[in-house]
Amino acid sequence: MMPPKKNLNFFLAAFFFSGLLPAPGTMASALCCIFVLLFPSVFNFYSCLFISAVLTMLSFFVIPPVLKHSRDKDPSEIVIDEAAGQFIALAACYPLCAGDAVWVLSAFALFRVFDILKPWPVSSLEKLPGALGIMADDLFCGLMVFVVLKLVLFFSLGI
Repeated sequence: MMPPKKNLNFFLAAFFFSGLLPAPGTMASALCCIFVLLFPSVFNFYSCLFISAVLTMLSFFVIPPVLKHSRDKDPSEIVIDEAAGQFIALAACYPLCAGDAVWVLSAFALFRVFDILKPWPVSSLEKLPGALGIMADDLFCGLMVFVVLKLVLFFSLGI
């Protein structure tokens, strides 16, 4: 049983309640991309990494109380991990592809593929206990997408 929906820990762990929507991980990632596209003057390489860092630090405070009310090791409603990982992936879109929907959607699609398929070592990271296991696999997926997109940019545009 999850904690009451009005609980601040749940609100944050569910990333503004996006964890209650169908396909919660995808919805949380999509919400991050929508923020980046709607507010291009706010987002840049540093702000994406900063937001990811803040979400990661915050997760270690908000996830444990939510886990106490759940039978699952990684409840689908907890999507703060997807948001933190997605913002790492989105950081790859800067500086030259800032606000470019094609690159933002590429970061989104690659992140979702890596998160769903969980290639090694991602699959081993999710086995870590508690909030660390919930967060680590998605942060590493975000890092993998970051590297892939930067390599694509380097080899296609020479950046």
